[in-house]
Amino acid sequence: MDIHRDLKVCDLGSMGNRAFVECHEVAKERTFDIGTALYMAPEQAHFSERDWDLRAQYHGWIYSSKVDVFALGLLFAELSVFMEADVKETVFNSYRAGKPSSVLEHLSGEKGFVAWLTNIDPAERPTCAEILQHPFMLN
Repeated sequence: MDIHRDLKVCDLGSMGNRAFVECHEVAKERTFDIGTALYMAPEQAHFSERDWDLRAQYHGWIYSSKVDVFALGLLFAELSVFMEADVKETVFNSYRAGKPSSVLEHLSGEKGFVAWLTNIDPAERPTCAEILQHPFMLN
């Protein structure tokens, strides 16, 4: 399965021209060799801080396409409520720490869906097929 590793709101293509430029500029500043820090899954962000020699030891990256599922959850949260940049970073860090934020408290469907996608354990995150069959996607 392919891994995108760098999903972010700019990739959705639905943003206005200036918003896209601003987002692209932020992404350039915050993108590492393995993705944009703001949208990284916990295992991806953790690996970026490790010794780069581990990459050779493992013959590549030691995470799966579930990093994209996590990023998708963050995107759903971002698109569900307006958040200033500093608030968004705090909210996303909470999800990465395994502590879902209360920012979606008033949106029960979105809250549960985002919590499912951003499970701290990659093995507990859904597959793409499971996401498409979730009631939140079917409604």
